[in-house]
Amino acid sequence: MRKQNGVFWFCLAGTVLLTWGVIFLPRYLSRSLDMRSIGQVEMSGRDGFSFLEAGSNDILGVVRAFQYLEKDGENPILITSIEEPAQIDREMLDHIYEEVAYASEFGMLPGLEIREKYKETYDALELVYTNWSEQVKYARYYSLTYESIENPNKKEMLNFWYLRFSDGVRFDYYFIVNAVTWQIYYAEIYNELTENIIADGTLYARDASISQNSVIGGDMEISENIHYIDGIGITCSAACMAYYEALDWEYIKQTEQKTLNEKIGIIILYCQEEEEMGNIRNVYIEINTRKESVIDGFRGISIGFQDLSGWAEYLDQ
Repeated sequence: MRKQNGVFWFCLAGTVLLTWGVIFLPRYLSRSLDMRSIGQVEMSGRDGFSFLEAGSNDILGVVRAFQYLEKDGENPILITSIEEPAQIDREMLDHIYEEVAYASEFGMLPGLEIREKYKETYDALELVYTNWSEQVKYARYYSLTYESIENPNKKEMLNFWYLRFSDGVRFDYYFIVNAVTWQIYYAEIYNELTENIIADGTLYARDASISQNSVIGGDMEISENIHYIDGIGITCSAACMAYYEALDWEYIKQTEQKTLNEKIGIIILYCQEEEEMGNIRNVYIEINTRKESVIDGFRGISIGFQDLSGWAEYLDQ
């Protein structure tokens, strides 16, 4: 009996000691290590870390950021996707509507501008131009990170919204806009007017006094009625220069040999870097006809920065 009691008390004592060690020993060791580190500073190389901050919203900074777009990777990251229209911020939609109206005044967004040719159908199209912001379908917020050219230990980020507006019958609009300035980087437009532009093969130039040295024919004066390929390119080129505050523009049109892979054309904007007053860089903008009909009977027109246009087409797949 005494032997059994001894074994019992021995096991009990061992259990108590083990429990105490499991609970208190890690705390003791942690506190001991912390005490040793008090008052000490350790240095590490900067190559081992990087920090993130907001990038520049100027046109050249934005274009450089879009070079880091990945079609099937993790950049950009989809931060949030709002699929319920009632949950989308009304103030944001108002900002975007105003920005689109501002760009349309320059003639930068074919299909979102009432032209002289379509005055007789204005009443029928009025809602397409005035109330489309009420028909938002979704808003998706992306964050794009990219390497800083100023500091190898710094990454920068560009945040933007991708939105769709449609009533499912008369119009279907897609926009990619800056999340801070609301500046438009890409637009894809389907409505009766874009279909008419493509079907008729003509586009009335917004300003008949525009002339520009370019690859399409030297110092070209815009006539009252020209082929829609040249008309869209010339009108949008001048409009993009004004909207993005570039120094000059050049337009490369499509040819019969389809050298631009089915594009209407490419706009080249000549932009000046803010920090280096004498350094001029090129910005490339694509204009495309979108023949895949989202709304029955309506083909579309898209315009956007070159790298971004390819990424937007990937989203539509």
